[in-house]
Amino acid sequence: MNSTLRIFFFLGIFAASLPFYAQPLSTTSKKAAKYHDEATRYFESGNNEEALALILKALDKDPKFVEGHMLKAYIHLGLNDPEKAIAAFETALQINPHFFPANYAELGGLYYKTGQYAKAIETLEYYLKTFRPKEESRRKAQYFLDCSVFSKTAIENPVEFNPVNLGPTVNSELRDYNPLMNLEGNQLYFTRTIPHNVPSGAREDIYIAFLDQGKYTQTLDAGRPLNTQMREGAPALTADGQSMIITICESYGNYGPQRNGYGSCDLFLTRLTDRGWDNPRNLGPVINSQYFDSQASISSDGKTIYFSSSRPGGYGKSDIYYSNIINGKLTPPKNIGNTINTEGAEEGVFIHPDNQTLYFTSTGHIGLGGSDIYFCRREIDGTWGKPQNLGYPINTKESEWGLTIDASGKKAFFSSDREGGLGEMDIYEFQLPEKFQAKPVTYFKGVVFDNDTKKPLEAQFDLIDVDSKEVIYSANSQIPNGDFFLCLPAGKSYALNVKKEGYLFYSDHFELQQSNTALEPFKKNIPLKPIKKGVPVVLKNIFFDTDKYDLKQKSIAELEILYRFLQENPTLKIEVAGHTDNQGDLKHNLALSQNRAKTVVDYLVQKGIASDRLTAKGYGPQKPVATNETPEGRAQNRRTEFSIQ
Repeated sequence: MNSTLRIFFFLGIFAASLPFYAQPLSTTSKKAAKYHDEATRYFESGNNEEALALILKALDKDPKFVEGHMLKAYIHLGLNDPEKAIAAFETALQINPHFFPANYAELGGLYYKTGQYAKAIETLEYYLKTFRPKEESRRKAQYFLDCSVFSKTAIENPVEFNPVNLGPTVNSELRDYNPLMNLEGNQLYFTRTIPHNVPSGAREDIYIAFLDQGKYTQTLDAGRPLNTQMREGAPALTADGQSMIITICESYGNYGPQRNGYGSCDLFLTRLTDRGWDNPRNLGPVINSQYFDSQASISSDGKTIYFSSSRPGGYGKSDIYYSNIINGKLTPPKNIGNTINTEGAEEGVFIHPDNQTLYFTSTGHIGLGGSDIYFCRREIDGTWGKPQNLGYPINTKESEWGLTIDASGKKAFFSSDREGGLGEMDIYEFQLPEKFQAKPVTYFKGVVFDNDTKKPLEAQFDLIDVDSKEVIYSANSQIPNGDFFLCLPAGKSYALNVKKEGYLFYSDHFELQQSNTALEPFKKNIPLKPIKKGVPVVLKNIFFDTDKYDLKQKSIAELEILYRFLQENPTLKIEVAGHTDNQGDLKHNLALSQNRAKTVVDYLVQKGIASDRLTAKGYGPQKPVATNETPEGRAQNRRTEFSIQ
């Protein structure tokens, strides 16, 4: 699932054809030249061990053989031994500083990779100033210089960070990564790589670690149907925890046609049932390609899937894409753009529940080395702002990968191969510094049921931002329980409208100022009343200024819902009733309530509803639903209703 863990040949100067050896070799020793040519052939074929043995023989014959030390450096890179590669490049430059100027670029890149940032800066600045390389080489060297300067500054100005290894209950001697905490905060999903006899040489499975009173008590293989003998991992949960997208690679064989893939890795959907997770189903060719499609994250409103793909047409090795869900169908993926995507690999994407903050892993942005974790925020115009590196020591010269955040928005999880771990890659948790935290969110849950029978109902509900009039969440309550679970930005006013065929629609208005947690969400149960004559429905999102009957602009969303209800039920006739509290003159209140009811009727007539289907009636304070002795009671009595006639 993670394509960033690879040997990184920095500037790409040393091509397989060894073009700078077209000139005569610098050595006068025929045996050294012979060993060198043989070592080159072994190196080009990928046999680094044999190549190293031969080049050492060449250097034994001629210790001043510059090309021999250069080839030795590249062989050590092939053996993933950067320290010895550095020593070989240093020797080559000591013998002849101007023999091959790109050696400075390679050496500067290696200094950067190994965290020797001051040396990297000195070496790369000298290379750029002294040799004035061509555009491509200059651009690459400048990139590593910028990374080195950034890294040196970041280390001198560390962010607050206290990573805690999750310990042997979670981490193993293998690669454990892609952490994801469920909303309840008691189960941590992650991926583990296991050596196995499959085409990739390893199997990947989903594991679940269980958290009880702050301690991880046990870790279990998620088992079938999620895991098979192939590669499954990178889980992403919906806000309600009822659906999960996972990545399955090399998915061919006797696991059912729904598991077959289109490319090397595909995205699959599984849903939670009474018996556990069902058999994952491929999301199909709209979102999956013949390439690497992996590591999804689902927005809290359920409208967008973000994922990483290596498909052609991107900016780099792998890019972040997104696909919207409209009327239950996925739209063709779009590249998120080159503000986020680079020539490197962008992966490990995580969209925060506020739907405004994106975290991801990159090898292409300015960073400390390997892969770093970044975040960016959505701008007012909907575009993404410039990514920011999370800084040192969250990021290091090693590979940090796949940051996710728990429901509180404060505790973060990520995986790293940094020193001191228990295995090849471990999962850590830490308190996310405030400047990297997303906006506070709140959680809203409830149950939709029949007002008369109390039977749970599957009904459509729309949640509307009162200020922007935008429908920010549209979905159905779930059967068999009729429940729903939403994650929303805190500090806003919302209009809630719920409808089902054969029922009067439900209207409500509330403010979610505090940040309710997933464990203690804002709760509201919703009774739907069957369509019957005389049953009143309070329009809680109709607003007037004090002592006036001009509709406020934020009433339009509710009026549009009432209009659509009347369109969908063309035989119904309704009475729109206005009510006031008992403060002030009775005659004045009757006139005010009548005018408010008439204003609603006039709006509906203007929209095209026949006037003979509508009656406006003002009752003033004559039909209270609460006491007039308290401000709260009087607020309930000041209302607009409709009822079937």
